[in-house]
Amino acid sequence: MNRIRWFRLGSKGDFDSLARQLSSKVFSLGEPVSSGFRIERNDKTGVSGQFINKRTVDQTVTLPSGEEFTQEVAIIDVTKFEINLNSSNFLLNIFDAPRSLTSFFSAFSAATNFTCTIDPIEIDIDKWVHYIDEDKSAVAVIYLDITGIIISGEVQARLALSGIVDVYRQMYEFLGGDKKGTIESAKIRFHFDGIFYVLELGRRATLKVPVGFPLHGIDVLRKAMLLAQEK
Repeated sequence: MNRIRWFRLGSKGDFDSLARQLSSKVFSLGEPVSSGFRIERNDKTGVSGQFINKRTVDQTVTLPSGEEFTQEVAIIDVTKFEINLNSSNFLLNIFDAPRSLTSFFSAFSAATNFTCTIDPIEIDIDKWVHYIDEDKSAVAVIYLDITGIIISGEVQARLALSGIVDVYRQMYEFLGGDKKGTIESAKIRFHFDGIFYVLELGRRATLKVPVGFPLHGIDVLRKAMLLAQEK
C-alpha cells in the first residue's frame, strides 16, 4: 500500500523562492548526522522532491562467547514530498512517511527561514465518503473505526465494524440516534476506471491506496477531502 498524508501549508511571504530555499539545505552522505532536500520538480504548479535524513546509532551485538560488541550504524530515512501551489488550498503531501516527521518539519522550517507554517488537517470521514460518492463513483464502506461513543456520562466506547457490504446502515441501526462518535478511519471499495480498489481514509487527512492506483484517482480523493475538512 502507498500512504499519503496532507498538511496545510502557509507562508508569511510568497512561494517563489521555495525550491531555492529548500535546495540550500544540502544533504552530506559523509557526515555522521546530516539532512537535506533534493528537488526533482519545480514549476508554477508546485515543488516535489525528497528529504533525506541520516543519523547514527550505536548497535550492540552479543557474541557467542557472551562478550558484547558495539558498532556505529547509519540509518537513512527518505521522505518523498510534494507541494501543491495550484489552488487557494496550498497543500504539502507526504508519501510513505517514516514514523516520525519531526526532522522533516524542523529542516523545512529552518530552510525557509521560519516563514512557512505546516498545519495538520482533520477530516470528517462521513463527509469525505459522501463527496467521493458525489463524484459519481461507486463507493461501498466495508470497515469503520469509531471512537468516543457515549455509553454514559463517564464511559465512552470504541467500535470497529467490518463487512462485505456497506456497513453504514448497520452502524446507524446499532448505535441509534442518541450515541454519537467520531469516525477515525474507513475502508472503502472504490470503483474507478472500471476497477474496484480497496482504500483507507483517515481522519488526519491520510489516505492508503494499493500500488498502481492511478494518479488522477488520487486527485479525485484529494478534492473530496478538501471539501470535508472539519471547521
